[in-house]
Amino acid sequence: MAGRDVVTASAAHQTELSHWHRTVVPRTRVAIVDDHAMVRAGVRALLACEHDLEVVGEASDGASALPLLQKTDADVIVMDLSMPGRSGLEALYEIRADHPSVQVLIFTGHPAAAYSEVLGRQGVAGLLNKACNPEEIPRAVRAVAAGRRYFHCVGAGADRDVSPGSAALATLSPRQLQLLSRFAHGESVSGISQSLGLSTKTVTMHRHELLRKLCLRTNAQLMLYALRHCLLD
Repeated sequence: MAGRDVVTASAAHQTELSHWHRTVVPRTRVAIVDDHAMVRAGVRALLACEHDLEVVGEASDGASALPLLQKTDADVIVMDLSMPGRSGLEALYEIRADHPSVQVLIFTGHPAAAYSEVLGRQGVAGLLNKACNPEEIPRAVRAVAAGRRYFHCVGAGADRDVSPGSAALATLSPRQLQLLSRFAHGESVSGISQSLGLSTKTVTMHRHELLRKLCLRTNAQLMLYALRHCLLD
């Protein structure tokens, strides 16, 4: 009987402690953006076990990332780099412009060591490969929420030398990265001009500079470049 009382008291203490964590400890608000529902569900389940982390919303593509942030007021966004439609790379440009206080943690299935430099320059706070150990996800979220950088690239090719093409990627400006994604998805100069509110002259100028920096000649080559460097699905 005494043993049962001890167990009951212990259970009550754990319940009280859990309630204290939920109500007193400040929680980091996390948004998840990935085109695979199972990935979103897995990340949500992992973070739900953490008393100081709270998933406040999900989206399945880059186009939905900004409305999600406006609706949820998230502190951290965990986002895939390569998604159909508007990629995480393009969404990144808009997130940094409209929500500079949100910390971006890229969660990608591609070996991303070659892109650590360029992503860091574009304001990414952290980078995780989807082959990482599950416990690394909450650890990375906490790190970037605290203002620290967390870059961990694993998987095939993670330790390879950066190719000349990847090195050139690191020289692109945020606007050029955004337009690279648009051109790689087959959008025209006039279409990009209208959707981004830029003059056709400005878009054309950026296109010429993109081709020059990447040593390419055509939009078709831009698309192949993006595919080769895991910027498109």
